[in-house]
Amino acid sequence: MTGKSTDVVQKLLGDLEYAVMQVIWEHQRVTVRDVADILNQRRPLAYTTVMTVMSRLADKGILRQHRVGRAYEYEAAFTPQELAAEAAGQTIRSLLEDFGPLAVTQFVQQVEQIDRRQLERLAQLAQEAREPDAN
Repeated sequence: MTGKSTDVVQKLLGDLEYAVMQVIWEHQRVTVRDVADILNQRRPLAYTTVMTVMSRLADKGILRQHRVGRAYEYEAAFTPQELAAEAAGQTIRSLLEDFGPLAVTQFVQQVEQIDRRQLERLAQLAQEAREPDAN
């Protein structure tokens, strides 16, 4: 995981949540014990702390929880890039619900100040969205 997705995901999650997700992204499907053992190589953490963090991540829909016997295994519901995109989408939906056209106007003005080429790309995407599907 590199670049802006990493930065965004670190901002979205707390330090411990991010550390847990790094382990899960690296190891795919894990138990709380697996994650606790790996994280304890770096810093001491109680098993219950790791369990609470993973349960909360599952409650948020960031992790999927699978019952295996008496325990649970967890896997990421999103790649880092997908998680960043999902968070951006939720933020935009919230802004549109709260501010409507004013949010769009401000977004366009901010994009224009940052990079005119991005504004042109945004206009192209808007045009494509208005065109009926060719299929």
